[in-house]
Amino acid sequence: MIKSNTIVLLLTLSVLSVTHFLSLNFYLYWIYPWLDSVTHTLGGVAVALGWFSLRDLHVLSSERWFRFLPSMFSVLAVALSWELFEVAIGVSIHEPGYIGDTISDIIFGFSGGLFGYVMAKSLHDNL
Repeated sequence: MIKSNTIVLLLTLSVLSVTHFLSLNFYLYWIYPWLDSVTHTLGGVAVALGWFSLRDLHVLSSERWFRFLPSMFSVLAVALSWELFEVAIGVSIHEPGYIGDTISDIIFGFSGGLFGYVMAKSLHDNL
């Protein structure tokens, strides 16, 4: 049976995907610059929930993997990987303020990860 963490993960991924798709196709990231922060936050939530879904799917079973530090390390690793990906494909690397934008993206992703961690722990503890 699908656990509540996985259901919330799928809902979060759906909202994130639709938001990102619409933002790219209708240039919403350029019209509403704050929307980038929303998608990075949702991404952090999705990574944290996805990490806990690994337990629900029995990929990782030891509880030590789902403590705070390993969970947040996974969020930080994905956030940093995403920013490296953006550098590799040349997304706005030559625009002024790129470093500040990168740092804020990582902070928003990590903040979303904190929220996702609390949500996942809450959902798991209430089973």
